[in-house]
Amino acid sequence: MFFLMLLPFFISAQTVFFEPQNINVNPGAQFSLPLKINNVNNLFGAVFDLNFDSNLLEYVGTQEGYFLNQGCNTVLMTNSNTAGKLIFGLTRLGAACEGVSGSGLIATIKFNSKSQNGAAALTFSNNSLCILNGSSCNYITGVWNSATVTIGNPAQCTPPEIDLKANGSNGPINLIYKDHASLSWTSQNAASCAASGDWSGSKLISGSESIELNSVKTYTFILTRNNISGSQTCSDSVQVNVAARPPAVITKPAVVLL
Repeated sequence: MFFLMLLPFFISAQTVFFEPQNINVNPGAQFSLPLKINNVNNLFGAVFDLNFDSNLLEYVGTQEGYFLNQGCNTVLMTNSNTAGKLIFGLTRLGAACEGVSGSGLIATIKFNSKSQNGAAALTFSNNSLCILNGSSCNYITGVWNSATVTIGNPAQCTPPEIDLKANGSNGPINLIYKDHASLSWTSQNAASCAASGDWSGSKLISGSESIELNSVKTYTFILTRNNISGSQTCSDSVQVNVAARPPAVITKPAVVLL
């Protein structure tokens, strides 16, 4: 007889996150967001693209954190030539350098908020962690949590003005890598709706959409409603936590000799 055993749904994993995950700032203000990591062993480097709404935020600069430069030199590379995207790479240097373990600050990223009110999601793509294995890197994904920056004091949307759900829930909900999230929304007195965060584009004033979850991270889906008179813009959001698909362990049948 063969036995199929599933490992626990949520396995402790390296987690990269902004602290705080949600921040309110005034229009036209400069602010900093610390980017941290938890529960990592033998980290040697990190790379990612950070995506944001360039209509609401302007990238200013990056300051390296203390975590990766413990006991070794490091090199930090950034590129912000593409609007709404920061390309980031940070690694330790030297054959004698080992990886670092534990939790700490990777970097502090600075932005300017622009003059209009709104909510901007900070999301990750093309992200990986270099875990030192002997003299080479074992590249893993880890868990990368998005963040939301709210600029000014936009009108608070409450159902039924605008209501966005994932799998029928206001969230957050927990799913597995490669699952689909069913997003559904309704709005009232809306001239248009626009998606941001981990989805994008103009949306109908009510509808639904299925999205395949292709990364292990926290997805943030934001939907912004502009009302018919143009006097009020407000948003609703929902979060989906995506965990790695647990491996299956198959045990061989026992053999009994008589």
